[in-house]
Amino acid sequence: MNYNIFTAILISLSIFSCTCSSDISQERNFKIEYYTIGGVTGRSDGITIFSDGRLNHWNGFTIANRTVTDSIKVNEDEINKFSKLLEDTTIFTYHYREKGNLTKVITINTNNRANSISYPETVLPKEFPQQIKTLITELDKLSNKK
Repeated sequence: MNYNIFTAILISLSIFSCTCSSDISQERNFKIEYYTIGGVTGRSDGITIFSDGRLNHWNGFTIANRTVTDSIKVNEDEINKFSKLLEDTTIFTYHYREKGNLTKVITINTNNRANSISYPETVLPKEFPQQIKTLITELDKLSNKK
């Protein structure tokens, strides 16, 4: 009898803790990749920022063989900036794909939305919405942070 009560309490606590934590994680669960690919070798260099504050600098020839060259923790204010930017649906509904000799790529993933934007590294398209330009500016700042 006591075993059944203990089991019921344990299951109830588990369900309660999972439902409470999902509200928080859905607001801020994201991964953004920002990189340059192409040139003579086809090599890519970039960053990946995670909603938990990790920032990885990496390079490689394919996604499968990326080598992380540096990993730092980004402060909470910067993560909050990205969370705020990702609340705007324009980030996920605007599509642009153009390649150059060197191509810049932004890939954004959240719990239920994703988008990828690519453009020639040398020219930021004038028709980009302000939200995308702001995102690129913030990502450029992080790219230089080590």
